[in-house]
Amino acid sequence: MFVSVSRRYGTCGRWRASPSVVVTARSPNREATAAGGKPRPSSEPKTKSGRVASHSQRKAKARRSVAQKYKSGLRHGGGNAPPFEVVQECDVLVLGSGVAGMTCALEAAEAGLRAAVVTKAEASEGSTKYAQGGVAAVMTDPGSGGGPVDRRGAGDPRDSVSRHVEDTMSAGCFLNDREAVEIMCREGPAQVDMLRKIGVTFTEDAGSATGLHLVREGGHSHSRVVHAADATGAAMMRALVKRAAQHPNLSLHENHFALDLLTMPLANGEGVGC
Repeated sequence: MFVSVSRRYGTCGRWRASPSVVVTARSPNREATAAGGKPRPSSEPKTKSGRVASHSQRKAKARRSVAQKYKSGLRHGGGNAPPFEVVQECDVLVLGSGVAGMTCALEAAEAGLRAAVVTKAEASEGSTKYAQGGVAAVMTDPGSGGGPVDRRGAGDPRDSVSRHVEDTMSAGCFLNDREAVEIMCREGPAQVDMLRKIGVTFTEDAGSATGLHLVREGGHSHSRVVHAADATGAAMMRALVKRAAQHPNLSLHENHFALDLLTMPLANGEGVGC
């Protein structure tokens, strides 16, 4: 499988995955230099008529370029690589660096796999960063894995995972996938513990048996929202990006766009891989 990627404001490259991912990305035009060491003139791509190419035209051109490379011998990473091209290999490719993507990449890296995260801007610049509220998880239910029942005020001792499930179903007018809701509510406390271990600084309460300050927000019948002041998403991303940057099995590729996804037969002939 090939994923055509483009460094932001630069020329196109490509990604190939399965059984390992081969990543190539050329240096941006703004940074590239001519053979004599002088800066190469920077200009927007143009069509044959001389007009500035639109986004769709540049995207189509990038796809054609990747296809030509694929057909001309770069299928297995061989051949003469074009100038400014870097090849990297990995086992798991994640597109997007939000909390879901970063967590997935970190878990793959922890399992001993080589993981790569591709994101169109800086790794921390995503929707997660701007999430203010918190994470709903019943940290006071003995059966949730989140610790003992807290009878000292920070968390209602009457709360439980089953109540969290019913609150979530009710808020979704019972159109939710109940199995998915149950998994989310049941595994929520363990995920909060995981985030704490990698360095997320949730707001604490010294008078709480859980050590966390739990609040009640819309749709919830009990106080079960774990938060980091009013910038929970930003706190989570800081910890995730820091952990990812330090992990030897994980590489971050910022300011790259994924343009296309091309599949190809597996080397062993057993189906189509990526």
